[in-house]
Amino acid sequence: MFKTLFFSVKDKDKDYINKKYAQEIQELRIQMDRYVAYKITFVHPKDMERCAQEVEFKGDWEAIPFSDPEWIWVLNRHRFIEELARVYYLTNDVKYLNSMVDYLEDWIDKNPDSNNRNMTSWRRIDTGIRLCHWIKALELVDFCIPDSLLEKIKKSYLVQGTYLAQDVSSFSQTSNWGVLEFHGLFHLSLCYDHNLSGKWLELSKNFLIKSIETQVLSDGNHWECSPMYHHEVCLCYLNFIATCKHQQIALPQKFKDRVHQMALCNIIWQKPNYTQPLWGDSDATDVRDTNTLAAYLFSDSTLKSRGFKEFDFENYFLFGEQGNNTYKAITSYEPEFKSYHLKDSGFLCLRDSWKENSSFLSFNTKKFGAGHNHDDLLHVSYYAHQKDYLIDCGRYTYVESEERKNLKSSFGHNTIILNNQENSEYINSWENGKEALFLPGEYINQEGVDWAYAHNLSYLYEKSFITRNVIRLDSQNFLLVDSIMGEVKKNIELKFNTPCDIQTIGKNYLFDDLLFIPDPRMNIQIKDAYYSLHYNEKLPSKQSVCTVNSNKNIALISGFSFDEMKISTIDLYTRLDKLIPQDQAIAWKINVKEQEYILLYRLGSEIGNSTRFIKFQDNEYFIYAKTLLKKEGSSYREIIKIAE
Repeated sequence: MFKTLFFSVKDKDKDYINKKYAQEIQELRIQMDRYVAYKITFVHPKDMERCAQEVEFKGDWEAIPFSDPEWIWVLNRHRFIEELARVYYLTNDVKYLNSMVDYLEDWIDKNPDSNNRNMTSWRRIDTGIRLCHWIKALELVDFCIPDSLLEKIKKSYLVQGTYLAQDVSSFSQTSNWGVLEFHGLFHLSLCYDHNLSGKWLELSKNFLIKSIETQVLSDGNHWECSPMYHHEVCLCYLNFIATCKHQQIALPQKFKDRVHQMALCNIIWQKPNYTQPLWGDSDATDVRDTNTLAAYLFSDSTLKSRGFKEFDFENYFLFGEQGNNTYKAITSYEPEFKSYHLKDSGFLCLRDSWKENSSFLSFNTKKFGAGHNHDDLLHVSYYAHQKDYLIDCGRYTYVESEERKNLKSSFGHNTIILNNQENSEYINSWENGKEALFLPGEYINQEGVDWAYAHNLSYLYEKSFITRNVIRLDSQNFLLVDSIMGEVKKNIELKFNTPCDIQTIGKNYLFDDLLFIPDPRMNIQIKDAYYSLHYNEKLPSKQSVCTVNSNKNIALISGFSFDEMKISTIDLYTRLDKLIPQDQAIAWKINVKEQEYILLYRLGSEIGNSTRFIKFQDNEYFIYAKTLLKKEGSSYREIIKIAE
């Protein structure tokens, strides 16, 4: 009845699949047994809004059991229709087929069109997703479905396709919604033989090609700067490319190159445990399957190094034995880079290797619009020793609530806040009023040391200007230097969120085994907090709140170390031996194991009668700038200099 668009798997592959992916099939079967009994949960890694709490389905496709409409929207995407079909295809257990048929017929009968349902069972984004799941399901089992239901499906396809094709709104053109909508319409136009299919094909193909120019920044990141929604858009484009290749539909090379860039972003920010970061509205999802798909489509050895060695369950269904053999023949090479700065979107990712025990330090140097982006300007996350130490707290919910505000605003991030005012004005779950303002800084790597900085201009109305510096001495030790300029009274607050236990060690703290050395001028409070690895999942955490009041320029240092780091201030002098006040320039001595560093940090623009040189010991003069020095013998050698 319908063309084969997605799956290349053959009946002869069933025995291999059942043996090779036995664990995945068993887990899926257990889940689908609950659906057969009308017990609903959403726990698939690709369910964008998961819900592990079970709900008994009573035939109401517009029910909202937890006062969260996301539940009803995930329900109406119908991933379970595809999963029921897949389990039946592999097991020949007719209960799964019967359940799929019952759900499909019930939905079609109760949801004949979008009238009065465009915000419940007929949202445009969910319609696009639903169509793809239906198409995949029918590819596997359409020969087993009663003719009467096939006719209903044909009519529903016509109604759903017409609904998507009738409106190409500005919102669709600029949102991840549009990509998911027209990705569904594109596949419908190919699988469903109708006189409108040609128009749908042209419309959806052109939309998808154009949308990447509108929505994707030149560094390959989706403009909303949420790894999860970047991933969803990228996955749609990858499936689009795969289908066009299968159907011999030509695509512009420029488009394919941009999708390739998007796929590379998925490995640039991929944590050592293979999950994506929690920046913006994101879950801690393992993205190796998508990296595997991209590596296969682009024959990319670098992408394969961050995917699977051979096809996973999903990709084997897509490309079958022949595709798996082709994929296995691709040589896997680790990326030539370790650290990477996505300059346009502002994400800096620092790592020491591509091994699972690597450290991963990230720094968010920009803040884009609202939507799925969070107010995370100057936020820092840290993963090492195969665990999280400094975390982005995730999203938890989209329902308007204190949790939503706390996790999305700057209050829920490891950043700097002045006078208890967030960086940007939170209006609601999706909108900001006054946006955070920033100036991009610079990223320098010299002699194995990383130094990055960026500026927060959001408090100019408070006559204050913030700069955060991230200095990674090595894989085990890094520093944050936060300068807050402005000779006005201000309350300064630094927040550090951690899932670790916190212990006090003298004036310092242990986040499990990571030593945190706060600036001695700060007052420290340890508070209970929470974070979310997945939608609807709330986990306990701790928050270190570091505060200080100042009416002068001030620079604060925070040290993080797995070694015995010690930090102390040292006096600075002009060429005329005049002591320099710390609100104009400050220096710290940092001892880490056998190494000693001096960090010179400029704040003010003038130092008495001598403005270009400073010294911290007899006859050792250095240009008045931000400089990291390393002790060698009895003298110090310059490693990095930043002359702003």
